Parts: sequence; structure tokens; C-alpha cells
Amino acid sequence: MYATFAVACLAGSALIAHWCVYVTPRAIVVSPLLGLHEKLLSFDRIDRIVTARLFRAPVGSEDERREYVVHTSDGLSWATMEDPSYLSPARKAEVMQYVSRQSGVPIREVRVLSWSDDE
Repeated sequence: MYATFAVACLAGSALIAHWCVYVTPRAIVVSPLLGLHEKLLSFDRIDRIVTARLFRAPVGSEDERREYVVHTSDGLSWATMEDPSYLSPARKAEVMQYVSRQSGVPIREVRVLSWSDDE
């Protein structure tokens, strides 16, 4: 019984420890929490980057913080609110400017972002 629990804890820890997002010269790579496969958002497939000063939480409250959502032509998306590193606002803006330059896609300002914008 303890061995089964230990194996489950180790497997869960390995999956959680692998949760990350990183940017390469050609793509955003997302290793999701408890996920087994990385999601690759290639810069040449990015067709839209949106940002807003306000973020609407799932319960409806609005928080004044800048977030970004990247969409690709093959239906993938990634939002900075899913980033496990919790970048500072300045560093987040710097990373997204890099993504915009590398992809050739301008960042478009919208009034408010919400979790549903990541779909």
C-alpha cells in the first residue's frame, strides 16, 4: 500500500515538476501541468496576439493586470495567465514583444481578456 502511494506521489511530482513554458528562437513551448505532451506554438503559425489591461476572472470579477493570448493558425493557443513562472509585468511585456517580433504579428489591444479568450 505504501509502495503504491509512493509511486503515485513520485509520478505526480514528476508531472508537476515538468510544468513550464519557454520561448525558443522559433516557438513557444508549453509543458502543461499534469500533461505528458508539450504543445508547440511555432512563430510561423501565430496569426493573432491579443492583450488587455483588464483580466476577467471565471467568477466575473475584473482585475487590473496585463495578460496576453497567442493564437495559431492550427487552432492552438496559449495565455500568459497559464504561465507557472509568474513573470513580472515588465518581463512578460518583454517576452511578448519578442514573440511579436519573431512571428511578425503585431500585438492587438482589446478592452478586456478572460479565460474564455484562450479557447
